[in-house]
Amino acid sequence: MRADLLALTPEAVATLSNLGLVKRARREIEAGAGPALAEADDGTVAGTFPDGVVARLPAGRALKDGACSCGAVSLCRHRVSVALAYRGWAGAADTARTGESGWSPGETTDEALLATLGKRTLQRARDLVRRACDVEVCRPDAGPPSARLPTCSVAFLVPRDLNYARCDCTVALHCEHVAVAVWAFREADRRRLGESTALVHLSDAAATEADGDPLRALASLGHAVLAEGVVNLSPSFAAGISRVRQQLEAAGMTWPATLVDDLAEQVEAYRSRSARYSPDQVARLLGETAARQRSAGRGGELPSGYILGLGEARETPLGHTRLVSLGVRVDGAGQEREAELYLADPDSNIVLVLRKEWRYAETEEPADGPRLGERALTTGLRLREAAAGQIVTRVAKRQASRLVRLSGARRGTMSVMPQDGDWSILPEGIVVHDFAAHAAALRERPPRWLRPRVLAESIHVVPVAEVAGSVYSPGQQAVAAVVRDRHGHDMLVQLRHRSVAPFALDALAAALAGGSLRFLSGALVLGRHGLEMEPVAAVTDRLVVLDIAPQASPPALPLGTAGGDGSPLAVALGDAWSCLVHAAHAGLIHTAAPWRERACAATEGLRVVGLAECAELTSRLADAVHALQLSPRHEGEGTTRAARAWDDAAVRIGLAVERVASGEATHGEDDVTGGQTS
Repeated sequence: MRADLLALTPEAVATLSNLGLVKRARREIEAGAGPALAEADDGTVAGTFPDGVVARLPAGRALKDGACSCGAVSLCRHRVSVALAYRGWAGAADTARTGESGWSPGETTDEALLATLGKRTLQRARDLVRRACDVEVCRPDAGPPSARLPTCSVAFLVPRDLNYARCDCTVALHCEHVAVAVWAFREADRRRLGESTALVHLSDAAATEADGDPLRALASLGHAVLAEGVVNLSPSFAAGISRVRQQLEAAGMTWPATLVDDLAEQVEAYRSRSARYSPDQVARLLGETAARQRSAGRGGELPSGYILGLGEARETPLGHTRLVSLGVRVDGAGQEREAELYLADPDSNIVLVLRKEWRYAETEEPADGPRLGERALTTGLRLREAAAGQIVTRVAKRQASRLVRLSGARRGTMSVMPQDGDWSILPEGIVVHDFAAHAAALRERPPRWLRPRVLAESIHVVPVAEVAGSVYSPGQQAVAAVVRDRHGHDMLVQLRHRSVAPFALDALAAALAGGSLRFLSGALVLGRHGLEMEPVAAVTDRLVVLDIAPQASPPALPLGTAGGDGSPLAVALGDAWSCLVHAAHAGLIHTAAPWRERACAATEGLRVVGLAECAELTSRLADAVHALQLSPRHEGEGTTRAARAWDDAAVRIGLAVERVASGEATHGEDDVTGGQTS
């Protein structure tokens, strides 16, 4: 009997072909129009269809390498039907994975890799590992094991058969990523990492040693911004940013390089008086600069490759890809508008972001959400169609940040189809079934400033078992609700009004009150009330994309108060962070006396709530800035001292803000910072 065909589930066959072929084949089989099967002595399985078409699947070869008399060049429905019908025909559907439950891809030998992939492909895999690579290995309770590489994902659909190792890169089968995934599982097995998900760092020790020069250049760049402030940077500063970016890219430090890209965008936004400029974002980028540079240089629990993104490709072309929309968030101020479309990639088990910006002339009225829905994302693709459908494309390119680009679209290379919002077909990782388990996993993550710099990290889908209550807060202009999962765990759903999405609250209120809410999608984070979501879409009897929803009559919700964090800890940390933001905006050299008064008041506020070390760092920063202004003769040395003091305070306070905002800390210095030092 064919062990490979016994192991192929309908989901696995859909991964190798497409969901439409699988659905059609299953309907034909259930209607009695499936193939009559026969198995030859050499293992070839032949299926004869009522119309005389014969499809053959030879042993030891991939599904796409079979033959069919229908003449189709690509994988056809007949070969798919034969693969789907085999398990039932063999009478072994319930025992397909007998003896395979403990199998690991790490058992695959290098000899087997060489025989299947070839010498050149194996060498490309070794080159990839030599540059260092972080791989997340996944062993789900149900479904095939998989490995998530920086630029793609590999699923092992059939135990001990590399012909069914499926990668979502452009090659798809028999690529170098399969070998890297095998080696990652092998390393996880060696280290006895038996968790359902584990991170493995593959590297050549000599190749992964962090180059100090790019990191020092990164630190110097941050200190230059702090010294002058964004307000006072000269146009020539862009050249310095470009040089540092080139150094980081040459060293393969992808996350710091993307950080510099973001900083450059903020500097340019300020110079062009764009509404996209955010002083708070600049401070966060500078704090992250210090955190990554220091952590990578000192060593610790997190490997430098993880912190710096060593081996991450800046952009990767994807193969045949199906992207399912989870909704869109529209934003904007002044004459600018922006849309972020969240697209689930079921094969990679990640969420990608398709971003589009529009700028209106001063004489034009900028569009709101419903009117933006009619604007084009790309040639022939409107925002509303994409936000409520699924994109099938062969021209997508994925950046390391998970930003996706649809470039060079030609006729036949991209199509958009509607979807019914049945998000139960999406994999674990995108869909969160257990709120309590997900909250526990979030608490185990490294700090945000040290994690991979990916977009849509928090975008998830949650099935809703029950809406336990919903309210409208007139004062906060917000709709809030408590929804429950099938295990009885609660989650707070909260959405505040924004003028750019005028009818989003009405659409959410209708979904919550209608009694038919099935799914919500949105940013899922830890908050003061536990797990919290800011939704972007809801599924009832249809898919409702909130920000571009049309005007409708909303139901009357009870009045109440939406959640918020006005705790003394949050207030004290917010005041201190505000001082850091102002210093980065105006420049340490140029801050005036009122800033020092604010800093002293913030220091006292931190002491009152018991954050003595945070208070000490803020006090040192205020003293360093004061000394800098009193002694202009020592401006070079004094500026460096003040910039380092800003880094010290920003890393410590930034960590504290993250922990308090996530509800992980409620009192005391160690409680807030986890006992960690900057």
